[in-house]
Amino acid sequence: MKKTILGLFLGMSVMGMAATNTGDNEVSDNLEIKANLIATITIEQTKPMDFGDVPVGRESIAYASGTMLVTGSAGSNITVTVPESATIQGDRKNATIEIDLTQTHSGGTQTLNRNGHFAQTVSGHFDPKIVKYAGKYAGTVTVSARYN
Repeated sequence: MKKTILGLFLGMSVMGMAATNTGDNEVSDNLEIKANLIATITIEQTKPMDFGDVPVGRESIAYASGTMLVTGSAGSNITVTVPESATIQGDRKNATIEIDLTQTHSGGTQTLNRNGHFAQTVSGHFDPKIVKYAGKYAGTVTVSARYN
């Protein structure tokens, strides 16, 4: 019987506390809201990588470079990513050339200038000695940019 009375008493006490705490302790404060609207980042080719006329079997490495222009919010930090290689396809079946790629500002963070621009040069090279077929070759490589 003592356990029942004690349980009933505790239950009534908790109910009594809940009934007496009806908003008397309500507090408020302001939540600050901020937004930094940045320009949509874009990237476009400004100079294609063009090796020009390269003789098949030439003894020296062929080099070329192209440029991509990244545009966004001035002063923002970005990362530009260029793959290590690209394959270009010839106009003949099974005619491909593997181009080794490097970027002038490899890895790390770059900063868009006061006009919101950053020019990324991409250089490529291949060995004409290992090319089997003459002809026109073309391809693309995806260069990406993102805000940090």
